[in-house]
Amino acid sequence: MSKLCTSALLGLLLFLLASCGGGSGIYSLPTGEDFSLRLVRGADPNAVLASSEKKGYIEMSQGESLNVTAIYRFRSAIGDKEKDEYVTDTSAYVWLEPVNDKVMIENGVITALKPGLDTLLVNYVDNNADVTVSCRLEITVN
Repeated sequence: MSKLCTSALLGLLLFLLASCGGGSGIYSLPTGEDFSLRLVRGADPNAVLASSEKKGYIEMSQGESLNVTAIYRFRSAIGDKEKDEYVTDTSAYVWLEPVNDKVMIENGVITALKPGLDTLLVNYVDNNADVTVSCRLEITVN
């Protein structure tokens, strides 16, 4: 095989690997704004419940639980290489808190405690970009 064919195949392989996400802990989010914060169902980056661009609304039954993850996306540059990077709610800079006492969140699990309306606030402080972003998920507990 010629060097040109080998180089072309290697380039194609690297492109395909990069476009597939490449491994655990790497998110491939739909297009959106830089400095975007999303609250997603489970750990599925495409199951967006709320984002910094759009407030979310869900209904839960009393006693029901829902696993969620907060994902913050930003662009970073090292030298001439730019890439998307993600911070999840395991970071000390992300916090989730309910406004009222209708739901509780602990270790990424929302639990509906009693009937009524509550709002889950998700905040992230990006000290490097001097940016604070937030999103809200309005939860009606039946």
